[in-house]
Amino acid sequence: MSNPTLGINHVQVFVQGMSEVSHCDGVHPAEMTMLRGFYDACQRDASAITRFDDLINTPLSLEHARQVLDSGELRTEFLRSCVFLGYADGSYSAKERARIVEFAKALSVETESLHEIEAEVADVLMSQMAPLQNIDAVREVARKTLPQE
Repeated sequence: MSNPTLGINHVQVFVQGMSEVSHCDGVHPAEMTMLRGFYDACQRDASAITRFDDLINTPLSLEHARQVLDSGELRTEFLRSCVFLGYADGSYSAKERARIVEFAKALSVETESLHEIEAEVADVLMSQMAPLQNIDAVREVARKTLPQE
């Protein structure tokens, strides 16, 4: 997985997108904890900080997201972050996935690329369950539990 450098403009788009994902099926405390932790960890320039509560209550403009997330790497990381947030409550719901699919389409990310992102996230989450004897079987179960289009 890549780790692009995020400016405050990127962080704000990430937070708004992840917040929208969290609202798809009812906000879970684990989602807000993850979102707040991400936001706090990314703060660099105090003069550019938007209040967290204001940011999560401002709808994401997909046009603005297209402009700010101006590379494939940033778009991939944005979608990856949204998928991780979707799993934060223990369940990546069909509603969360539908919203992330909308994001991917608006950002011109191919369906196959989104499937790869989802599989990577599932792999990371499943690998944290180690040490398991048959991690490949666990990964296969995770792939089968991803919501289908």
